[in-house]
Amino acid sequence: MKKQINPTIKAQILRSAFYLLLLLAVCAIPFALAERNAIKQRAAKPALTSSAPSGINISRDASQLLPYDGPRKIAGPPAASGVVQTQPAQARSVFGPPKNSSVGTGGHRLPILPYPKAPQVVLYDQYNNPGTAATSSQDFEAAFDPFDDFTADDFVVTAGQTWNISEVDVQGLYFNCTVCGPAASFHVFIYQNSGGLPGTQVYAAMNQPYTGGPTDFVINLGVPAVLAPGTYWVSVQARLDFGTGGQWYWQDRTVTSNSPAAWQNPGGGFGVCPTWGIRTTCADDVAAPDQVYRLVGTVGVGTPTPTATSSPTPTPAGTPSGCVIIGSIDTSDPTQTDRLFRSGIPQTCPPTTTCAIFGDPTARHYDSYTFTNTTGSTQCVTVDTNTACTGSNFIFTAAYMGSFVPSSICTNWIGDSGFSPNPEQAFSFNVDNGQTFVVVVNEVTPNAGCPAYTVTITPSTICGGVSPTPTVTPTGSPTCNPSWQNEPPLLTAREFASAAVANNALYVFSGYDGVTPYVSATDYFNGTVWAKAAPIPVPHSQSKAAAIGDRVYVPGGYNFGQINNMQIYDAITNIWSSGASLPDSRAGSATAAFNGKVYIIGGYDAFFTPQNQVWEYDPIANTYATKTPMPTGSGNVPGALLGNEIFVVGGASPDTAAYAYNPATDTWRSITPPSPTDCQGGGAFALGGELWLVGCWPQDGTSKIYNSGTNSWRAGPPLNVSQAAGSAVSVYNAAGFIAGGEDSGGNVETAVESVGACGPTPTPTVPATATPTATGTPSCTPIVIHGRIPTKGPLQTGRIVSDDPPSTCAAPQTCAVFDTTLRHYESYTFTNTTGSSQCVTVTLDPTTCTGAHSLQSVMYLGSFDPANVCTNYLADIGNSPDVPKSYSGTVPAGQTFVVTVNEVTPNAGCTGYTLTITGLCGGGSPTPTATATCPPGGTPGPWTIVAPYPGGVLESAAVSTDGTYAYSAGGFVNIAPSNLVYRYDPVANTWTQLANMPDAIYDARAAYAANVNKVYVFGGYNGSVVNTTYIYDIASNTWTTGAPMPDFRIWPEAAYYAGNGKIYVIGGLDPSFTEQSQTWE
Repeated sequence: MKKQINPTIKAQILRSAFYLLLLLAVCAIPFALAERNAIKQRAAKPALTSSAPSGINISRDASQLLPYDGPRKIAGPPAASGVVQTQPAQARSVFGPPKNSSVGTGGHRLPILPYPKAPQVVLYDQYNNPGTAATSSQDFEAAFDPFDDFTADDFVVTAGQTWNISEVDVQGLYFNCTVCGPAASFHVFIYQNSGGLPGTQVYAAMNQPYTGGPTDFVINLGVPAVLAPGTYWVSVQARLDFGTGGQWYWQDRTVTSNSPAAWQNPGGGFGVCPTWGIRTTCADDVAAPDQVYRLVGTVGVGTPTPTATSSPTPTPAGTPSGCVIIGSIDTSDPTQTDRLFRSGIPQTCPPTTTCAIFGDPTARHYDSYTFTNTTGSTQCVTVDTNTACTGSNFIFTAAYMGSFVPSSICTNWIGDSGFSPNPEQAFSFNVDNGQTFVVVVNEVTPNAGCPAYTVTITPSTICGGVSPTPTVTPTGSPTCNPSWQNEPPLLTAREFASAAVANNALYVFSGYDGVTPYVSATDYFNGTVWAKAAPIPVPHSQSKAAAIGDRVYVPGGYNFGQINNMQIYDAITNIWSSGASLPDSRAGSATAAFNGKVYIIGGYDAFFTPQNQVWEYDPIANTYATKTPMPTGSGNVPGALLGNEIFVVGGASPDTAAYAYNPATDTWRSITPPSPTDCQGGGAFALGGELWLVGCWPQDGTSKIYNSGTNSWRAGPPLNVSQAAGSAVSVYNAAGFIAGGEDSGGNVETAVESVGACGPTPTPTVPATATPTATGTPSCTPIVIHGRIPTKGPLQTGRIVSDDPPSTCAAPQTCAVFDTTLRHYESYTFTNTTGSSQCVTVTLDPTTCTGAHSLQSVMYLGSFDPANVCTNYLADIGNSPDVPKSYSGTVPAGQTFVVTVNEVTPNAGCTGYTLTITGLCGGGSPTPTATATCPPGGTPGPWTIVAPYPGGVLESAAVSTDGTYAYSAGGFVNIAPSNLVYRYDPVANTWTQLANMPDAIYDARAAYAANVNKVYVFGGYNGSVVNTTYIYDIASNTWTTGAPMPDFRIWPEAAYYAGNGKIYVIGGLDPSFTEQSQTWE
């Protein structure tokens, strides 16, 4: 039977589950409330008792006089006590043994898990620094669905690599139970990063098997997660019934790597954080803000097999060979935050130890040296450090893959010496061919320095066989020449706009066009085409946008004066809302998101005075906190998050900025300013580990790149057109985008360009999916259907279990029922009239229906029974697609088959998808027959009142539908002819204004032509009867004029026939208001 992969998160409390909860004993609710209150107040926290492993108890100060730090004595777990709850406890639990069980005590490092067998390697490692508490992350039984919760932590896929993650290892325990566990399975989800919190989901593996148990759980993924470079979040969720096994908790970690862990409870059972928030805010345990886990898999495209070389013997002191570095550390060297924990275990090939931070954030000076393996094969590199610097002058050596991040010293870590050299210490690590690595030597005692040390790197071939002159690492130095490429233009011209990425799309908000003059339209780009989203309620210019998850925050701006609005756009529901007003009016502020908060920096006040205030907006509390101000004020100033700092650069001369702000420490530092120093109304984004500055007004078509490792700027590639004041910038699909601005003549424009860190990013295209074809099957024009899933359409009972691979004619799959919850669906019926058996391929393009709105598609032979979703099963698509995806099944000659498309999450709906059927040839292209819109025996209705037409009192409009939206063109509005055009979204129950029709007409008729994705409006009345044909292009939101009808008509009927792709106009009244019977094609 196929395993389940469910790309959605339970976000709604099912009515049946709600009724079940009502049937629980009344006393269960006080228990849960008492638990929640006690946890939030931390008033009844049990005392911790020390039961750590034996070893030397070394204070931080004393440890600096020894060459190692561990093992360190810390508080062990308490014994569990108290009443087992009758419903799940809140997110926080003391990390200790479950009732009536025994678990070993904790320590600074966890026992090392077995190293994975080749070709698997440890891709990312946080299996260290455990805290004394853990966090719930569990998929409960249906009765407790409101308590389903998710814990997640982030990681970084190294630049230049592709990770194939096949195993996730976590530490956790069972708690709040009499009989504890075991979990039936685990779900694993991976999300893109969005403002320091999980954003768009890119991977889901449901019901995955595991080995081990408290405390170490090894989860094997049936289908590996394949990830390009970037920052991601992993969420691990136990599938465990509370009634029989209690709760499962994920071990918290005392050291933060990247951003702190996140948590959410979509069903609201715990009463906090229904959407992603910082875990320490949602569920406490500020002393341990991360989670304990590691990721296992392979590196590279596909599954390359690393070839480990035997470890060479360390070079004796005084006899160097290979690469020899002679260095020293003094107070003129750069500083890193904290230092590594000296475990007393040198790294080896293969790895035997993991990274751990000492826990003292004091700055320490360091030297770094960069090398690249150009030998043609994987090498086991040995680093041998020799020095007379001991005692209070101890030093320590570590190595990093790709780059070294001084503010996050476990990022990219691959090994360290374990001991400070006394006088000598070596360690080893594997480096793949073509990979860059960095060796870092730092002082142990802050500001103590070291007059001299020698580092020897072997084998000598790692440096080309010669001893190089080492240099300080220029982090992120470019290895290629990027260039800009043209993208499809915006639908609405604008400058001084804002942009952000949410729900896997690039959004451009508001701006200035010189006519309106403030643009309300919201354009969004899905990688292929632009479309319209809900307009912003208060249009303006000179704002910046920041996304946290799938919500975009747009603070302030200028609309005939500075404004103080916090406008919030939900990219899932396509609805705007308002947050608390800014503490003061602002325009031209730098805006960025970090760790679930939005930072508004500087900008102009109501008197056009540049300000330096910093406001931190908390979306959960809907409040602002005032932070340390920027050293100087600036307005119309770009800003962007790079690493763990927000860089604020440029602004309007003479009040320019060149600073970096660390939100974690609430501190500022100065950086080298660009030349020229001003950049008014431009934008900034982080790409390839560097800061890009573009769209500066009035610097036509220039870009600049800042490298934080060298604190220097260089000229970036020129844009293809000016795009001055192109402040709508963001990173989307691993490329930097700039949208709008003004050309060299000062005209507001629609131009959009993108740039990759290493050359142009090709225009996204639909992936070529292999289509199994039966031998001898002729090619023909495919059948294309544009559909949607309305939340008031037909219902099926449950859905099938789906998992890749998708069905093919050569490898059919089997059917299993996932659950019995009702879901909406659409179905289409076809017949194979070719005279022979055919391999029919179905391709589903979900367009924007991904994530919570994911889809599933199934083929059935003969008929589809909504009450029995496995009856007559033929084939299915497997995992819900994020991009166009195909599957196929064999249909005998003369046989009817049905293709269904259903929502995965109940009542989530889908605003639009495209279904393509190929393989039905020889008998012509059949016309799909839609399934009846209500179940057999049902009664149509009742009527429901939806959102009213926004243009006014309406009659006699030309109305049509593309299967996703309803379009209303013209009509008699407020007792006058109108050229207004609106689109109605039945799923969101919202209206959106579109481009006006060329003429004000009523009593016309319209038809939608699916083969060209256009709406045609025929005839009508504008004071006289007309014969015009107006054509609306949905993709570009533009109107053109078609061939006039043979005669003048009002009230003609119009219909599109899919069989030949033509429209038929029938009857109507002529200019004498005589009824006619002519039919025109």
